[in-house]
Amino acid sequence: MEKIEDILTLPVQLTEELRQSANEAGTYRLECGELKAKAESLRQLLRLVARGSNNDGLCMRPMRRIMQELEKSLCKALILVRKCKSTSVFQRVITIMSANDFKRVNHLLDNAIADITWLLSISGSGNCKLELNGLPPIASSEPMMSLFWENIALLERGTEDQKEDAASSLGLLARDNDRLGRIIVEEGAVVPLVKVLTEGTPKAREAAAKALGYMAKDASTVKQMIADGIAPAFVKILISAPMRVQIEVAHTLCQTVAIDPTQQETYMEHQAIRPLVSLLGESLEEPDKMQQAVAIQKLVTTVAANRAQQVHLEAPIPKPGSKPSAHPSVLPQPNSKGKPGVIQRASPPSMDPGRGLSQRELNKRERDSESAEVKAELKAEVARTLWMLVKGNSKISKNLTETKALLCFATLMDKWRGAVRFNSVMALTELAAVAEKDVELRRAAFKMSSPAARVVVDQLLRLIEEGDPSLQVPCIRAIGCLSRTFPVRETRVVKPLVNQLENTSDNVAAEAVMALEKFACTENFLHKEHSQAIVEASGAPPIVQIIYFGEGEAQISAVMLMCYLALHVGESEELAKAEPLPALKGFTKNPALNHHPFLDKLLAQAITRLQIFQEKGTSD
Repeated sequence: MEKIEDILTLPVQLTEELRQSANEAGTYRLECGELKAKAESLRQLLRLVARGSNNDGLCMRPMRRIMQELEKSLCKALILVRKCKSTSVFQRVITIMSANDFKRVNHLLDNAIADITWLLSISGSGNCKLELNGLPPIASSEPMMSLFWENIALLERGTEDQKEDAASSLGLLARDNDRLGRIIVEEGAVVPLVKVLTEGTPKAREAAAKALGYMAKDASTVKQMIADGIAPAFVKILISAPMRVQIEVAHTLCQTVAIDPTQQETYMEHQAIRPLVSLLGESLEEPDKMQQAVAIQKLVTTVAANRAQQVHLEAPIPKPGSKPSAHPSVLPQPNSKGKPGVIQRASPPSMDPGRGLSQRELNKRERDSESAEVKAELKAEVARTLWMLVKGNSKISKNLTETKALLCFATLMDKWRGAVRFNSVMALTELAAVAEKDVELRRAAFKMSSPAARVVVDQLLRLIEEGDPSLQVPCIRAIGCLSRTFPVRETRVVKPLVNQLENTSDNVAAEAVMALEKFACTENFLHKEHSQAIVEASGAPPIVQIIYFGEGEAQISAVMLMCYLALHVGESEELAKAEPLPALKGFTKNPALNHHPFLDKLLAQAITRLQIFQEKGTSD
């Protein structure tokens, strides 16, 4: 990063040269004297700038621009003054100069003086109210730049109220104009906004979080914001902050990941997953109870195996004639370093004397007093953020499933409504989509022997049967992605999907066909058993109807599903009653088959197999 001393070196040097050259002028002495006076003013102002830089009290972006323009103006003035050194009449004749040249240079130096004066006025320090003196000459071609710089200065050095107003102003400018949002980020507003976000008043922090959300316009802007330090600040807020601030931060975090998915790893590196899960499970009792059950189930085998040995090792050796202690509250003292006879009585944790409630209890009381709408909004934003974070990312998905997130999602799907439920379903759907391609994740997180996995599947099936299409589609998709995790005994999964084949919503029926196709495909180890379950659940007739009247991917999936059923359970009488053979033969003439060459061979095999069993049934 360029030092302020380096920025000021050349302007100071040019100012001194201008003063010296003006003293040596042989012609246009009056005009050169005016330039010398302006050079003296600039020298004094540059000293103030250098003094302000020592206190870290300058706005760097406008200062760089002002100094660049000052260098150009001083160079022009210096060239003009040097032409005035000679007193020769011949030299004056061949040197083309006029009073207008001095007017132009004087105007440039006046602008430089005004710019530096404006810079010093917005670079107040301490708690002093900043003095904003309108539009500086340097921003005449881009008036909004002055507004950006002044608000950034207020963020850095203003009062708490000024910081809140400045954050709100920048946020509104970024919200209404994408170009202005990018410029605000380029001008360095993110760093002071992050500082306000972590250190300001609750209202100022909320305004800063909103402003950062409005500034996230595209991938390049998000990358710049990440480089300016929003990720660790967001995690800090998610760990401890007022609920309304956390809502805005979760929304902004989600937006940055949605715009630039490559930032998923960045947030994982800053350990954003666990604070989000903690917020998701806050005030939920069911996940805590289920988490204890899961922990007990994991430990029970180990405890049973080692119990006898542990009892033997931990039991005290009684002295002859001594009686066992009747006080379970008497424990060995941790600091006794194994010395015999040193004990300490266990006592409940006590509050610090004279301090009243602890900070944690105060924070909890404040959070408990928030309205139900605020709590629901926070959970909805957190669930949506987790949805974006796990999307297509195996590493984050594994990290998430190692927490109590699955239990939290299941509870929210059961007890909550609206955006909370929808975002929870979508997060689970993305997790299932990742698990479909990641064998380790599928076996670790969605094994049906796991209580967490079972309760999640229960909720997915319940929502499928409830009949809300906006939830049915993602729930069916999730069940389809998990098709390889269900053992033979999980017969309850297929029936709800088959029931949706006749759903009045085309999207739901199409999703059900695609999900069942994953159950019956050859890649599924239990394809034969699942195919038999589909046929026994009366799934063949609606599949035939979709082959006849369906469109697009739904029709293709229905054809593939029927082909798998024919190959795996072609001998089934229930399948024969649905008359799939005419439907498959009719599809061979469908032009859509040209776009799916892989289906030719599968279709031919299915038709051949159905013909064999049909002829056999006729001969019998």
